[in-house]
Amino acid sequence: MEIASGLAELFAAALALSEPDDLTERTHWHRGTRLAEPRIFDSFDLYVEVFDAYDPESEGLTGALWDDLADVYGDVSQGLETLDLDDASADDNLRDAVWHWRFSFFAHWGEHATSAIRALYWALRRMGDDDGGTESDDGDAT
Repeated sequence: MEIASGLAELFAAALALSEPDDLTERTHWHRGTRLAEPRIFDSFDLYVEVFDAYDPESEGLTGALWDDLADVYGDVSQGLETLDLDDASADDNLRDAVWHWRFSFFAHWGEHATSAIRALYWALRRMGDDDGGTESDDGDAT
């Protein structure tokens, strides 16, 4: 699934972002990093996850892959739109875009990205991979 690798690259790029005041060159964020328009993923759209992995009392919650990808796309594209603004200098636009990406990553879309990556991982396991790996009856990949 191409979307899984693109999402993982986007997540890694967000972790590597500099503080906006420390920028010396353009970041690796570009229009090619954008996710495809969100769509429903057939039987893999809804999934269950634990909200707080460190809370033993935490119950499973239902998530939607489509919703996760739409939230990531919305937050990342807002930063891309900031880069295109004509009302400030290119450096100011870059600083504002990076600030938005960092803030929204930790406040919102980072959680959606990790949920989507985990859901996509399990979708890939259930479908098998190109090397012939499949899920066995006890849930272990073979």
